[in-house]
Amino acid sequence: MFAPPFPPSAGGGPVTSQHAPFPGQNPNMAGAPPQTAFGGFPKPAMENSHGYPGVPQPGGAPQMPGAPGAQPGMRPSQASVPNSSPYQPPSSVPASINGVHNMAPPTSQPPPPQPGPVPTTSLQPMQAPTPTTNSQPPFGVSQANGPLSTPAGQAVPNMRPTPPAQMYQNQPQAAQSSYGANSQQNAPTPGYPPSSSYQPNSAAPPAPMTSQHQQFAPPGGPPGMPSFPSQMAGQAPGGFPGPGGGMPPTPHGGFAHPAAPSGPPGPPMMGGQPQLGAGPPLPPMQGGAAPPGAPGFPPGPGGPAPGFPPGPGGPAPGYPPGPGGPAPGFPPGPGGPAPGFPPGPGGPPAGFPGAPGMQARQPQPQPQQRLDPNMMPSAVEVMEIDSAQAGQFPTGYPHANPPPLVSTDFYAVDQGNCSPRLMRSTMYMAPASNDLLKTAQIPFAVAISPFAALHSKERHPPIIDLGPGGPVRCQRCKAYMCPFMEFQDGGRRFRCPFCHASTPVEDVYFAHLDHTGRRTDIDHRPELFLGAYEFIATKQYCKNGLPPKEPAFIFMIDVSYNAVQNGMLQVVCSNLEKLLHRLPKELGASESVIHVGLATFDQVVHFFDLSAAQPSMLVVGDVDDMFVPIVDGLLLPYSQAVSSIRAVLAEIPRLFAPTKITETILGPVVQAGLDALQCADRAGKLVIFSTSLPTYEAPGKLKARNERNLLGTDKEKTALTPQGEFYSKLGEQCVKAGVTVDLFLFPNSFVDVASMAQLSAVTGGNVYKYQYFVADKDAPRFLADLDHNISRQIAFDCMARVRSSAGIRPVLFQGSFYMENSTDLEMASIDEDKSFFAELKHDDKLSDQNAIVQCAVLFTSVSGQRRLRILNICLPVSSDYNQLYRVADQGALVSYMLKNAVQANRERGNKEMKDQVFQRCAQILATYREKVSESAPLGQLILPETLKLLPLFVNSIVKNDAINGGSEMTVDDKVWMIELIRGMRVDHAMLLLYPKIVPVDHLELQDPSEMTTVTGSVRASYENLNHTRAYLIDNGIVLFLWIGLGVAEAWVQDIFGVNSIAMLDTENAQIPEKDNARSRGLRRAVELLQEVGPRKRKLFVVREKDALEPWMKKFLVEDRSGPNVMSYVDFLCYIHREIRNILS
Repeated sequence: MFAPPFPPSAGGGPVTSQHAPFPGQNPNMAGAPPQTAFGGFPKPAMENSHGYPGVPQPGGAPQMPGAPGAQPGMRPSQASVPNSSPYQPPSSVPASINGVHNMAPPTSQPPPPQPGPVPTTSLQPMQAPTPTTNSQPPFGVSQANGPLSTPAGQAVPNMRPTPPAQMYQNQPQAAQSSYGANSQQNAPTPGYPPSSSYQPNSAAPPAPMTSQHQQFAPPGGPPGMPSFPSQMAGQAPGGFPGPGGGMPPTPHGGFAHPAAPSGPPGPPMMGGQPQLGAGPPLPPMQGGAAPPGAPGFPPGPGGPAPGFPPGPGGPAPGYPPGPGGPAPGFPPGPGGPAPGFPPGPGGPPAGFPGAPGMQARQPQPQPQQRLDPNMMPSAVEVMEIDSAQAGQFPTGYPHANPPPLVSTDFYAVDQGNCSPRLMRSTMYMAPASNDLLKTAQIPFAVAISPFAALHSKERHPPIIDLGPGGPVRCQRCKAYMCPFMEFQDGGRRFRCPFCHASTPVEDVYFAHLDHTGRRTDIDHRPELFLGAYEFIATKQYCKNGLPPKEPAFIFMIDVSYNAVQNGMLQVVCSNLEKLLHRLPKELGASESVIHVGLATFDQVVHFFDLSAAQPSMLVVGDVDDMFVPIVDGLLLPYSQAVSSIRAVLAEIPRLFAPTKITETILGPVVQAGLDALQCADRAGKLVIFSTSLPTYEAPGKLKARNERNLLGTDKEKTALTPQGEFYSKLGEQCVKAGVTVDLFLFPNSFVDVASMAQLSAVTGGNVYKYQYFVADKDAPRFLADLDHNISRQIAFDCMARVRSSAGIRPVLFQGSFYMENSTDLEMASIDEDKSFFAELKHDDKLSDQNAIVQCAVLFTSVSGQRRLRILNICLPVSSDYNQLYRVADQGALVSYMLKNAVQANRERGNKEMKDQVFQRCAQILATYREKVSESAPLGQLILPETLKLLPLFVNSIVKNDAINGGSEMTVDDKVWMIELIRGMRVDHAMLLLYPKIVPVDHLELQDPSEMTTVTGSVRASYENLNHTRAYLIDNGIVLFLWIGLGVAEAWVQDIFGVNSIAMLDTENAQIPEKDNARSRGLRRAVELLQEVGPRKRKLFVVREKDALEPWMKKFLVEDRSGPNVMSYVDFLCYIHREIRNILS
């Protein structure tokens, strides 16, 4: 369960926002099925007992129940905060985040409910303290000329201690039970549940509240103040003063800035609040507002709480004074300036250039304030709150329901829209016109993973055989039959929702309509009420009109000197035979029918005849004109060839043990495998194991090039460009034949991944890289990757097309594929870990109330059957910006922005890419600010609830090694990361951008099966790592075990068998298998994390303050990790400035 950021007081617990269950299936044009089973595929029950509130009447909008427990019209009480309050405000106070302040005071009594209707959120303005006329800017800041330097040389932002013009107290909002038309900015949009957010109430403990947006204000005064350079580490960029109006923020996140003033460090972060001493009783505020001293709230006229800027009554110690006089070390009031500080109006700054009698003087050490990073919108909290949606997720009908986050463990019930695991949109509404998209800058795209692994409780798409006539299609646009087709004329015709053409129904497919307009045979027609299904294709969908044969895998193994010496050859030959037991097979089949072949290579290619009782080897030395000397015996079903394969794999290491050949080939190897599959007339996959750059004189020869110093510079594009077009063109030949290339690379030096990876990028394959492979350490990871690669579900010889309603069309695509025209995506294969994006743009205005997107994938299954997989999603059409931001999908949007950024960085350079990504992020949020929340003051940063983490993820995108990696990494590593992201699924991309960090020193298990999931994540910042604990840090690519120096010695002894952390050898550290509860707990946590994602991570053990720790810190994406990147807090301030520039 999610814990609020602060413990609730005795006054009451948190108010939770209830998500109403999604409505059941609606009858529509094609009709929803009655509650019976169809042809062997049980349909999901729609009764109330299954979590459905009943079947609404046709045409009715879904009705959402109110949030239980929410009290209407709640207002904060007027009682003052008692002296014994456990929430004494800390001296380091984060500023209000756009009007919604970061902390709320406790009360002993809950606020009294007031009668009346349930309101939507309304923000009640309070009267702000009146600024004094003699307030002076602190630290000698010129009002006009930008930042000046203090005597110590520290640049200080331009800021005035002016109170904000408008302060707000927040009232809770309960979910409305019906969705009438409402012009209020925070009213729920028709047909969509209100967003969920926990926002502090001014008189209640922090509680989850329903709200339209997250308000967030980097500390600051009124809009329009001058700005200072954003490059200063730890300072708020661009016109954002620190909390309290006058104090400059200290550097944060544990990074010291060279210009930071000396003296005691700032107060601790909000995680552990200091208990300040009790002060005098606090007077109540006027107007029924929040009591003074409420943490995170500016005080009213009565006076400030300890540690807060004062109102007119007088200053708190250590803060700029009101009219009464200055506090020591602060700018004076009307009496005159203190030395080293600016004078009153009309005089130059004393102690600065141009001032008479200038003397360099250090300011006295002051308690300083800073924005607390832990009070910024948190990915961990958002994911924990969203995990409440775990379990059953009805996909919705007729419109697709906005799905849970990709991190949430849900299982989809297909009600006419496909599972979001298969297709997910960046927004769950369709903009009515291009103007909306152009203004908002949110890309309208769908992420499609047509063969993604489904949840164990999800039903696989049914296979439909419509006989020799094949699938039913629209006669004009060729769209496939789906639940959104409307049957007319008594069932004799159907109207296409994509092009609006009317198509006659063949006699073999005809069925009468009932009194509601539904077909009477809908129970037995999955294509009429499911969003995902498969059709068996007829001969017209097959090459040359012939049904395909079973696919084949050919394993091609490097047998050069390097392969023998590093142990790769022995590892492959010892384990491949047992891995072939896991070849993919059809659902319910007893064994796989995929054919298998073996070949080896160094400077020639060796083929093995598996058909004879005694296998024979045939060598082809003419690498310039490669051919295959054997066809029939080269590829056999595994069950028939198992004894021959065992014999060959046992013989290969002995045959090539004495080899001295170091130069190898690659191009002829791929040509040989392609020729073998073409001769056998099969689609399939080449799995190539290679250890070195192909430098031997042969087609595809590559030269070594040392261009590592170009990474991170304007000339980086040169280093990332392939050497010639040989491998790109060879990849295109493979696609035409339905042949995928997977590369397993084991290099000790440069192998030019940029050139070789074109084979995989075009064909839909994968590149695996094991730098400096050592068999003892790296074999388990390599074999786990090979096992997953061989066994996962896969489709061959694929062609995909995306169709959409009239008015929009797909124009841009991202992924691993080849395109000969503007509509068809050709892929030699698509596996369960692959995804591609289609971005939709407007041809015209959308005239219908619904916009439908259909993806059809023609493929050859692992059993050799030609099929079509159809995926459908239906979205409501709207021109409302409020609705657009309510139903935006964070995962799909961020994943698409990541792939676009990687491509733009490779093609146009880092600077242009960053400008593009930052500008888009600022425009998305500025449009929300302007169109949805225009009433809030300009000085506040307002974030939409669904996209409140967008700045965090955008900042993480530009920090990623595929984009920001410089000469500290190799060219091969950077290109490998780029290729990895190209076809990455949405859920894997989100883990890459924000790692999962979990404490593990407390885990103790008697039986590993006791733990099924790893919980308790912390934020990705170094300040959140406690030096007395141990954490696992996982981003899907690499896995760290970070051990604090203060961790218990008993834990170190149980895990590693050494007496203290200082004795641990982290260079060669592995997690040994020991028979104790702590060891079982840690190993189970590692095992569960490794199960997520397509690759097994290499584990690094990092002790606090070790040499590896700076590298590990790069993955803590909320911190500043280099000279060219910003911390999360700095980036929020930067984006706020950009938004203000756009709006002004």
